[in-house]
Amino acid sequence: MSLARTALRGWLSDDLPERQPGFYCWHHHTMNIEELTIKQARELAALFSTQPSTTHPFEIGKPYLIRTVTMIDTGIIKAVYPTEIVLTDAAWIADTGRFSDAIAKAEFNEVEPFPDGEIIIGRGAIIDAVRINKVQRSQK
Repeated sequence: MSLARTALRGWLSDDLPERQPGFYCWHHHTMNIEELTIKQARELAALFSTQPSTTHPFEIGKPYLIRTVTMIDTGIIKAVYPTEIVLTDAAWIADTGRFSDAIAKAEFNEVEPFPDGEIIIGRGAIIDAVRINKVQRSQK
C-alpha cells in the first residue's frame, strides 16, 4: 500500500493513536519515520519535489492548447513538474470558435495574452491537452 493511501486511510479513521516518542502524528495518523521503507521515503520525497518530472507525455518547447476545469490556455511548454506545468508565451483563450477548426489552425475568436507571458498550471486541473502549430500573443 502506498504511503499516500496509508496516510489517507489514517486521516479518515476516527481512531486517535497515542503519541509516542519517535512517532509523527498527522491528523489522526501515526507513522514511525524510523521504519519507512526506501520506497515509502521516495514516495514522500516525490510529493515535495521541485525537480522537473521526467515522466510525462508533453514535449518541452512545443506549443499546446490546454483545457482545464475552468478555462483554456495556450502556450509553449517550458517545464513539467509532478504537480505543475509551466507555459511561456501563454494566453487565455476566452472563445475558441469552432473547436476542431481552432485546433487545426491555432486561430481563436478571443485571445487574452498573459502580460508577462509565463503561467503555471496545476496538472490536477488539466482536462486535456493537444499540440497546436503556433501560439497567439496578440489580443483579439
